[in-house]
Amino acid sequence: MSEIVYEIVRRKSDIENGQEHEHVRLSRSADRLTRCVDGESDAQIPEGTTPLAAIQQDERLGVVHEAELSSISVAPDLAPRMPLFLRVRVTGDQLPDRDDWDVTINDVPHAPFRTTSDTLRLLPVDSDLDIEFSTTWASISFCETGSMTSGLDTVTLGLISDSVAVSSTRLDPLVGAPEMPVQLWDLTDDSTPKIVSDWITANGLIDYLTTPSTMLVRLFAESAGADKRTEPTVRWGDFLAGEHADDGEIGCGPSARWELRLDLPPEIVQATLDRLSAEEREYAVIIQGVDDPGPIDDNTRTAPTPMHGTRRSDS
Repeated sequence: MSEIVYEIVRRKSDIENGQEHEHVRLSRSADRLTRCVDGESDAQIPEGTTPLAAIQQDERLGVVHEAELSSISVAPDLAPRMPLFLRVRVTGDQLPDRDDWDVTINDVPHAPFRTTSDTLRLLPVDSDLDIEFSTTWASISFCETGSMTSGLDTVTLGLISDSVAVSSTRLDPLVGAPEMPVQLWDLTDDSTPKIVSDWITANGLIDYLTTPSTMLVRLFAESAGADKRTEPTVRWGDFLAGEHADDGEIGCGPSARWELRLDLPPEIVQATLDRLSAEEREYAVIIQGVDDPGPIDDNTRTAPTPMHGTRRSDS
């Protein structure tokens, strides 16, 4: 008895009523996989090939094309890793607007996003066509309070499935900033502390603002060392930059407001701190300084307000 583990129905978007023009299925019987296409002979998949590998290797199964309406159904055990295996094919160099795509996976809307490895991946989206996170681990936001034109820039880390973590950056739309590529991690390969430490030290917000990674390491350490709370940790740029504070550098001055929202278990936070400390001596010094400030007066450790020059800690 065979079972269908994956199927994709394609319709041309420029055909009236979206008439179906291809229906491809992947069926499994015992340890054998078969690709079935309406109107064609069945094709046996080489023995030992996993369903995910078959989807990735076969264009008829694993490629979603521009100007097509694609409806995908996939078995529950395969669905969480679909974003890592499906591919997107476009015409030309420009990615069409996301509202021009009509792709569902198990009835959930998906749209293509460019990744840091310069590939296009289909990710779940909400009604605003932003990435739909199932769980949010952390988010960092930045704004320049001394600028009349500054909006909010945010980078978010979380899960889109049980198997895939994503980092997405949203920049102030008023400044005409480019869309930053998303970062993807496979949870079968990477541990949560590794993913979080990777994200803290290299993300779309850092890339856009050219912010030193040491600032976000300090922000993370400050948040980790705070008492348990529901409020985010807020620090100011000159405090986070320390001896490298420079009013002329974006994010490093006393009017640069940084905020971290953290929703991770304490053991994951501690494991991330340990990993950061082992990664670079400069990170270790920062984390140790937050954990054990010694005789340093706390007012010298926390950023002054832009107006009064006294301690400003909104958490």
